[in-house]
Amino acid sequence: GIVGLVLPFLQGLLFIAIWKQKTLLVRVWKPLVILMLAFIAWLIVTTVFSLDPLMSILGLTGRGSNTALFMFFWTILLFIVIGNLTKERFRIILKTIFVTSIIISIYSILQQYGIGFYGGIENETRVIVPGFLGNPNFNSMYLVAVVPFGSWLLLNSTGLNRRLWYGSGLFIILFGVVFCASRAAILGLLIALVIQIVLSFRNWKNWKNILVTLILCAVLAVLSWQFFPTFRPETTEQSITFQESTQIYRFSVWDLSIDTIADRPLVGTGMANFFIDFQKRGWPQFSTGEQFDDPHNFVLLLATNGGIPL
Repeated sequence: GIVGLVLPFLQGLLFIAIWKQKTLLVRVWKPLVILMLAFIAWLIVTTVFSLDPLMSILGLTGRGSNTALFMFFWTILLFIVIGNLTKERFRIILKTIFVTSIIISIYSILQQYGIGFYGGIENETRVIVPGFLGNPNFNSMYLVAVVPFGSWLLLNSTGLNRRLWYGSGLFIILFGVVFCASRAAILGLLIALVIQIVLSFRNWKNWKNILVTLILCAVLAVLSWQFFPTFRPETTEQSITFQESTQIYRFSVWDLSIDTIADRPLVGTGMANFFIDFQKRGWPQFSTGEQFDDPHNFVLLLATNGGIPL
């Protein structure tokens, strides 16, 4: 897909920019280098023994993010970024991610009210807010991951204006998470915030961190209680009792994934080959035509595609 082409292109531009500035440092912790090399080596092994080596490399049409090629370029990009990371550059990256998260959140909120709404090429199957990342779940995953970094930026900021900026930004991001209406994202963020509070209690010097996290947790809970039933009224009660259709499908595909891992525990199906294995099994739970090209679970995705070692 487009992502599979854009990533190496941007990576090349980044490499050229660093090289021309003569600031290519490549200072990476040796165990991390060994781990990255082992990861790339195993990608090659799983591709050779995959169900379809060509699909393992290129993936399904429009789905380039699970391929061996994407994983390879992503690993190289991480190597370049980590190897050239300084404290100042790290702060710049965090601030850039924070700003983009605010933009994504604002756009998602506007879309929920029909402003700038774009349903995508498959709008008959995806009528909820797609956002910039094409899927509300992808939006939520990105935004949820940014919340801890935004909290850190807030706690380490100086001056009233900066604190107001990061505080209001976090508030907007929480709004974006709730408006995307991803159940797993909301629940996962709430659990993460509670864990952060519990861990912070070990040292009362972290009272500011505890206070900020408590406020974030309370805001997220109130927003979820207020807006989630509005955006997904038909699934709220069903979700609590685990009777909602997508939940049932995903539990079933997790069971199918475990069977896949049991059949091919060492090398898996090959990157981006889960769809082939899914079609071969023909489970009756999916007789209505529901299709899955991944297990909707990160751990199971790696284990089914690349085997347990991955």
